[in-house]
Amino acid sequence: MKKNNKALLILTAVLCAVLIFGAVFLVMYFMHLHQANRQMEEQFSQELEESRKTIDELKEQEEELDSELENARAGSVPEEFLVSIMDCQPGELLEEKDLYMANPGIYFTSREIREGDEVHLKIADMLKSGNTETEPDKLRCLRMPYYNLDGDIQVGEMVVRKSIALEVLDQCQKLFQEKYAISSMSIENCCWPEITDWETLKEKLISQ
Repeated sequence: MKKNNKALLILTAVLCAVLIFGAVFLVMYFMHLHQANRQMEEQFSQELEESRKTIDELKEQEEELDSELENARAGSVPEEFLVSIMDCQPGELLEEKDLYMANPGIYFTSREIREGDEVHLKIADMLKSGNTETEPDKLRCLRMPYYNLDGDIQVGEMVVRKSIALEVLDQCQKLFQEKYAISSMSIENCCWPEITDWETLKEKLISQ
């Protein structure tokens, strides 16, 4: 009987030891998980902050490059001609004699659209009404001269995907140099974030 009691006591002690060890192990394991999770959160926050800083730096560099480009253009354009049409209003008529026709490419410009700016406010409803990319950083606002149906030069604007913006500017410059007449080029009727190639956009543009 004493042997049985002694064996029971030993078994109980072993079970208690196992339970205590298991409890300590679980506590230490969960503490380790908590610490690892905390470290991951801190690392993620740090990487996110670094990414934001990188994005801000890239935007600053883009603005600096745009400024340098404008300065370079200003230095290469004779004084009697307009250096840029960015200060002109969309739809404003321009005199051909005021434009530096030896290098009209200086008037074909692209700028970033930011949420809440004037352009984004104009197109916000259009973007909501269609199944299109709504993020303004995926789009670009293009400003350029074009010949209207009366043969006059006007300041035009359109909104296109960032991925085709440079091609659109290049092709529109060719149309301008050919004096191709376009009925209208305003953001209200030339906002095409869904179009991903020039040929489709050209069909839309010349059918205005």
